[in-house]
Amino acid sequence: MVGMARFFGRFSGKRVARQCEQLVEESAGFVMGRLPGCLAEDHQPIPTWARINPLAHGDEATLHEIAANRPSDSTLSEREWRKALSYLASEVELSRAHAGVSLLEVQREVLIPVELSLVKEPCDGVGTGPRDVVRSVVHALEKYRSGWLLAKPAPPTSHQVEEDPSHSHRVA
Repeated sequence: MVGMARFFGRFSGKRVARQCEQLVEESAGFVMGRLPGCLAEDHQPIPTWARINPLAHGDEATLHEIAANRPSDSTLSEREWRKALSYLASEVELSRAHAGVSLLEVQREVLIPVELSLVKEPCDGVGTGPRDVVRSVVHALEKYRSGWLLAKPAPPTSHQVEEDPSHSHRVA
């Protein structure tokens, strides 16, 4: 009986150790923008919110790689997600370039909030496919861009050019 208790104790200890390893791997994958790959390697389903994780947490090289949309022998669903993410990566790059801000700023102001809003959605998959995620991210990027454009001072027009006082011709 004691032998059996030790056996099950070791088994549950190994299981807990593996679960801890998975948690650490997933956490590292999350903060580095590699969560979908980590989940796929462990043969776990990829939740909708995790699909934009590489955009929300990846570096510029990851963003360029996603935008390039390398073809793969994946399922139809995976190809749809790749197309959607490629499009979004290009949109993020355009927004960044137009606003003159860092990727980190766009991630912090746009992508992470969208990712968190998707976490809150029910997990039944209804209304959270690639097209819906594209709409959500594009809408958030548009709001971000319009806020940036509103905050940007307008360039002076020809009527607003200040006159140099040393060149004024006053008659006394």
